[in-house]
Amino acid sequence: MQVFIFYFLSTLGLAGLLAPVGYFILDGVISYPFYRYINRSLMISAILMLFVFRHGFRLEARWKSLGFDWEFDTLRQIWSGIVIGGTSIGFVVAVEWMFGVRHGGGWDLWSIATAVFQGILIALLVAPLEEFIFRWMIQSRLTQPLQEWKGIMIGAFIFAVVHLFKVPPQFKPMSVEWYSGYQGIYLMFGPLLDLEDYGIKLISLWLVGISLGILVLRTGTLWASIALHGVWIFVIQLASKLTVIPPGVESFWRSRDIISGGATMFTLAIFTVMIWVFYPRYTRT
Repeated sequence: MQVFIFYFLSTLGLAGLLAPVGYFILDGVISYPFYRYINRSLMISAILMLFVFRHGFRLEARWKSLGFDWEFDTLRQIWSGIVIGGTSIGFVVAVEWMFGVRHGGGWDLWSIATAVFQGILIALLVAPLEEFIFRWMIQSRLTQPLQEWKGIMIGAFIFAVVHLFKVPPQFKPMSVEWYSGYQGIYLMFGPLLDLEDYGIKLISLWLVGISLGILVLRTGTLWASIALHGVWIFVIQLASKLTVIPPGVESFWRSRDIISGGATMFTLAIFTVMIWVFYPRYTRT
């Protein structure tokens, strides 16, 4: 766990420097607000720091131990993750649509194509990286000294807390300086103190992490969890780009965010239990 703490702090430190550098290079080429540079820098920094801490995480030795290679049932795992993920998140979006919470946003071919492309790109970048970090590096290390279910629960909680770390869109410095990235990173920790607004999202993300952790435990690999995670990201991106929630309307349970609504929490709770009970556990040799 000590290695992960150093990894986490180093990731934040490097991201704080990368954000203004990226802004100075790309400003004028792309019209991204500065807070997005910080979010993207965090992802890049997380990848780079994996190579720096590869010996501490024993990446070379533990890669094969998780079975992260192509085996006879890999394709089945990928498809099962796609079907399970698409069914669960699709149900949530459909419920919001049926009850009039969510509406179409005036579709055209270009907007659909753009939303699909961006959704696929983000899913392919984020899902493997997050599963690699949270399920492989954290959960698998926690389950060694702890019981399996404790490792899943704690790893999922870390997953949920980290996902609340987002630079608020309101952060718009008058002029970007070398330290502006650190100012934005400081503001990322605000949601942790606002449980009234973020508590529901924390529970929902915790249930997501538990479901993904169970899949890894059951399959012994990351394939199914990456597929499920990727489909969730893709559908959420698609829904956020192609549908709208009218002003003044909230999704179920005080939220305009798909992942935070009461319908999502209810679905995730059932979904997690079903995976635990019905998804078969395979023993790998």
